[in-house]
Amino acid sequence: MPKTNPSPTPQEIAARHTAIFGRPPRVEPVRDLTDEQRELMGPPPGFEKYIGRSPAKPGSTEGALVHLIMAHNPGLLRQFRTMMPFFMLEGRLPPRDREIAILRAAWMRQIPFVWGEHVAIGKKIGMTSEEMDSLTEGSTAPGWSEHDRAVVRAAEELVDDAMISRETWAVLAQTFDQAQLIELPLLVGQYLIMGYYQNSIGLPLWEGNEGLFAR
Repeated sequence: MPKTNPSPTPQEIAARHTAIFGRPPRVEPVRDLTDEQRELMGPPPGFEKYIGRSPAKPGSTEGALVHLIMAHNPGLLRQFRTMMPFFMLEGRLPPRDREIAILRAAWMRQIPFVWGEHVAIGKKIGMTSEEMDSLTEGSTAPGWSEHDRAVVRAAEELVDDAMISRETWAVLAQTFDQAQLIELPLLVGQYLIMGYYQNSIGLPLWEGNEGLFAR
């Protein structure tokens, strides 16, 4: 059983949102961009293809805010812009497995931005609201196939114990090749890193992202 498996009430979710988004971001966006910083602005290549929509209304700065804040560290931003699209556009994991792992980790760590965006992405590839409810319950929820349950459990083990157990790995190895097995923990780790950044900075939700309320 996972040690971290919150089942928050709507009031607790609202309180979580307030704690993260109740004030302006903790770091001011860069106002006067250098040539290096300006080069790194805008969505990474393929962004709208994998996110499924534009992040904001035309003329809005909310979609660029994640980059304008990280632009204080251009070297980090450059790497960030490369790594995040990789998993969505070039990753070896099937899209459904990728989204199951991201969503379970995001729910366990209560990361509103990642959860809300990836509920939308999951729905775009055919996942259902009922499956989103099951992901809030986790690997013990009824209805998972053996493979799906192992993917959910792998995310739980990574969040709780920083490793996939031998038992779960053995189940995944029946359907994943070695490239996919290697990718899975890196995927979960990357999205947890993203959540740590977003939550700590207080990055606002994009329009249409319902955060932890999304199903």
